[in-house]
Formats: sequence, C-alpha cells, structure tokens
Amino acid sequence: MDAPPVGRLKLNVDGAFKIAAGDAGGGGILRDHHGRCVFAFATKYQGVITALDAEARALRDDLAICCNQGILDIMVETDSLNLMRIVTGKMSWPWELTCVIQDIAVTTQTLKAQIKHVPREANQVANALAGYGCSTNNFSFWGSGAVLPHVVKGPYRLDKVAELRTTTDQESHWREQADMAAASTSQWRLQAETAAAEAAWLRTQMEAAVSQVGELTLRMQGSPADQAELV
Repeated sequence: MDAPPVGRLKLNVDGAFKIAAGDAGGGGILRDHHGRCVFAFATKYQGVITALDAEARALRDDLAICCNQGILDIMVETDSLNLMRIVTGKMSWPWELTCVIQDIAVTTQTLKAQIKHVPREANQVANALAGYGCSTNNFSFWGSGAVLPHVVKGPYRLDKVAELRTTTDQESHWREQADMAAASTSQWRLQAETAAAEAAWLRTQMEAAVSQVGELTLRMQGSPADQAELV
C-alpha cells in the first residue's frame, strides 16, 4: 500500500462474491499517511448477483461512513477496474446497479474524493475485510487497527511493515541527498576560500608592483645624479 500525502486519508474498499455458496460481503479501511487505521468495516450483503455488485455496495457504504464521520477529503482505491471506470463516467453500468451507483453519485457530491484502480496485491486488507463480511451476519465496525479481527490483522501488519520500509527508504534517500548537498556546499566553500586566497595574493603582488613603479617614478624625477645612477 502506498501511503497518502501528509494530512490526507486513503480509503481502500473491496467486495467479495462467492458464487458456489451464494455469499457476498464488503469491507473497507481508512488509513492516514502513517498507514494507521482510522476505521474499518465489514458487512454481509443479500441479493448480490455479481462481484461488481458487491464492490459497488462496499464503495457506497464506505463513502457513507466517511460522510457520517465528517471525513470529506479522501483518496479511494479499488481493485475493480470496472467499478473505477463506472464511477468516473468512463463506462456504463448494468441496470441492476442503478440504485447503488446513484447513491454513490449523491454521496460524492458531498465528498472531495479521488478514486483510482490498484492491483489486488495492493488491496489485501480491504480484500480480507470483504471476505470476513461474507462470513458474518452483522455489520462490523472497528475504530482502531488493534481491534481488527484476526483474519485481517495479518494483511494489515504486512501493509504496516511495507509502509515502514517505504518510509525508511525515503528517509534514507533524503538523508543521502542532504549529505550530497552538504558535501557540495563544503566543496564550494573550499573553492571560494581558495579563490579568495588567490585574489589576496594577486592584490599583494599588484600593490608591490605599484609600489615599485612609484619608487622608480620618484627616482626618475629626482636629481641628475640620481638619474645618472639609473642610467
């Protein structure tokens, strides 16, 4: 998972549809730029007929929760390319999803949300929540990563480790850039000091030359004996 910029929150959402069992569920997790869980939810859905249906319902519910929590500026990620295309107006939706898509459209008028598609590997926590939703009969809500169900904690911790590694790599890169800048500054300072020393030496030489010219001029303007001596 790529962390959002500092000061922004990111919502990962997913839906699950198990054709053989006829079970469907959805889930999502909202995280800050440190990868910490702000909230997560999972729920079971009835009457779902496709995976896209479950994905759309999960997005609708996640956005509604954000509105209810007063969280209005978010980044949204889904591993459903079709859902992303539908929500962004690049693809028409099946007639059976009309009510859900309309609910999403109404909610996004209140939110400042950016939605993008990510591969499933980058959406593992939301995927685990959606799977958990299939197995429960209740709407579940968690306000901290510490209280997530066991089946979700594994992917959540892996995401945290990946985020920590990314942050560490970025800090190492910034430190390296700072060291290079400091080295360049030291080099420029040394060059400046060398140039200043050379300028001072040239100034001394010029002053000495001017002094010698002055002495010669005075001697040339002196007595005939002095002039003879010069000759």
